[in-house]
Amino acid sequence: MQVRGILASLGLRRFQDLIGRTDFLAQREGHHLKADLLDLKAVLTDALALRSGVDIRGGTVVQQFRLETRLENAVVDACRGVIEGTEKFVRLAYPITNSQRTFGATLSYHIAKAYQAGETVL
Repeated sequence: MQVRGILASLGLRRFQDLIGRTDFLAQREGHHLKADLLDLKAVLTDALALRSGVDIRGGTVVQQFRLETRLENAVVDACRGVIEGTEKFVRLAYPITNSQRTFGATLSYHIAKAYQAGETVL
């Protein structure tokens, strides 16, 4: 059965409508001895019952990522010559914290993009 058919059989039109709908879930019992020992009541509790008045649908709260303020932008700018092949190397020192979990991803993107375009020699 196609996804749209499954959604229609549940009376839904979009994946978005599934968010928080624990009423579609049930614990299967009698299939595995250890699994039957699990108490999933907390997981299967309706989220709105736990936090009434909170909109649990994804995309309902605008997130401010402030990408323009990320430290990685300075790193990309400092590495521009290496990325473009006009410099051999660059030495940088920045304090990185655990809140910057994707640090290096933007730099990697720019390197890959330049490499694919033939704009750099690695």
